[in-house]
Order: sequence, then C-alpha cells, then structure tokens
Amino acid sequence: MLGDIPLLRFFRPSEFFNFAEFRIEASKNFQGNEYIRNLFALSLTPILSYVAYGYKLRDKTLFSRIWFYVMLLFTVLILTYNFEKAPILFYLLGFVFYQVYWKGSISKKMIVISFLGLLVLIVAMYTILMLGNNIDFTVLFNYNSGILGRLLLSQGAGTFLSFDIFPDIHPYIGFSSVSEFISNVFDLEYSEKSSRVIMEQINPNGVKMGLAGVVNSLFIAEAWANFGICGVIVAPLYVGFLIQSLYLFFLKSKKTPFLLALFVSFSIKGSITGGFNSYFYNINLFFLLFVFLGVYGLAFCIKLAKR
Repeated sequence: MLGDIPLLRFFRPSEFFNFAEFRIEASKNFQGNEYIRNLFALSLTPILSYVAYGYKLRDKTLFSRIWFYVMLLFTVLILTYNFEKAPILFYLLGFVFYQVYWKGSISKKMIVISFLGLLVLIVAMYTILMLGNNIDFTVLFNYNSGILGRLLLSQGAGTFLSFDIFPDIHPYIGFSSVSEFISNVFDLEYSEKSSRVIMEQINPNGVKMGLAGVVNSLFIAEAWANFGICGVIVAPLYVGFLIQSLYLFFLKSKKTPFLLALFVSFSIKGSITGGFNSYFYNINLFFLLFVFLGVYGLAFCIKLAKR
C-alpha cells in the first residue's frame, strides 16, 4: 500500500525524501486495511520471529536457522514501515529478554554489546529523522532534546501536560477514545486519544503540517484524561492486577519456544508508557489470545488423531 519498502530509502540518498513527513503519512493516512497491518504484520510477525529464534536455540538445525533469519528480515522491514524508533528498538531488546527467560541469566558481555548496539541504532535513527544531513551531536545528546530529552523528560512530560490540559482546556474524554466500535455501540461521539489531543494543544502548527504525532506518557496520563481522579485511583490497581496475572501465568508455564515468544512479546509491548485504553479494549491482545488458543487446540486435535 505504501508503494515502496521505506527502509530501502536509506540506500537511495540521491532522492529527496522527508522521513519525518513520511512517518506521519504512513501512520495516520495509511490507505490499507489497518486490522491486517496491526494484527498480522505488526503483532504476529515479530512473535513468529521469536518462535523461530526459540527453535534455533533449541534444535540448532539448518532449517531452524534459515527460518529465523528469514523471519528476522521480514520483521525488521515491517517494524520500520513508518520509521518509528520504539518498535524496532524494543523488538531487538526482546532477544535479550528471550535469552534471560531461556537460560535464566545473561552474561555481562551480552549486556554491554546489546546496550552499545541499541545506542548506535538510536543515534542513527535520530540522525536521519531529526537532524537530516546536519549532524549536531551537542543537540543529539542535550539533556532536554534529542535522545536524553526523549528518555528522561518526554515520557514524564506527557503526564504533567495531561493534568494541565484536562479538564481546564479540554473536557474529560471518557470512553469515547477507546475505539470507534465502542463509541458506535454506546452512541458516543468518537474522540481522538488523549495523546493526540495533547499534541494538538501544545503543537497545533506541527499537527496541521503533518509533522507532529502524539505525546505518549505513563498510562496514568490517559486514565486522568479519560476519567479524572477516579481513573487515577483505579488505573494502577486494575493495570497492576492484569500485568501480574499475565506474568504469573507465563512464569509458571512450561518453557516452549511458542510460550516464550508470547512472554517476550508481552514483556516489551506493554502499554505502561502507551495508554490506559489498551487495558480496556485491545484488539491485538484478543488476536494473540485467539492464536494461542488456536495453536493449542490444533495440537490437542493432532494428539487425539495420533491416538
């Protein structure tokens, strides 16, 4: 639907290409089926690559190695379709998680190599997306901009902005931003998520020009934007219960490549710094649950057929 493989743009420097504009265009104005993109491409492809990685570690056969490297290639291509930094970074970090879950520990050398590798990747992506050809490393590593600003300040800033904007500037959103489906069922006027509303308030020109996306923060920010003080009180208890239940399930389950792949996916793709809505209505989670039950249901039927 994009008409190109975005990652290949890096190898065609002679063409003028605004990566920042394309990122918003690919995310907000995607013309294809969003469910196919989100479920089969963005959610299932990384998990299948983790499954392949587990079989590569366990079986060490030529087929398992080829399977993993093919899935790795496809996963990198799909996770960089809109040049977002977080998905590919967390995906690669997931292999460190997998090693820990598989072996029970990880060497210091592996930690150092992983940290340096991710740091190099972050610098490269920020250089391309934010600074273009004029590389200024003083800006890149400034405490209130670039990488350090994004990690140390931006994640928390959205929470304070949410407290400032709701309800004085913008009314509480309620369930209207959870999904269009739920809004239609309960006859509500669908609203943008709070992260988008905040960006519209603090950077309207950037939104109008198509260069600004959302302001993600801790899930408590969206809980406040949706339900006020009730959201702030209930959200930590509700979210904590769900996360702990999932982790206890995986930690007590048998270590198979399939289950470990799901465990890694849940570990790196939680919505703690994404939004509170994901804990109410998360189509990706429902889809993964369907896949999980489908695989084990099929395995059970095959076992019965063998008997």
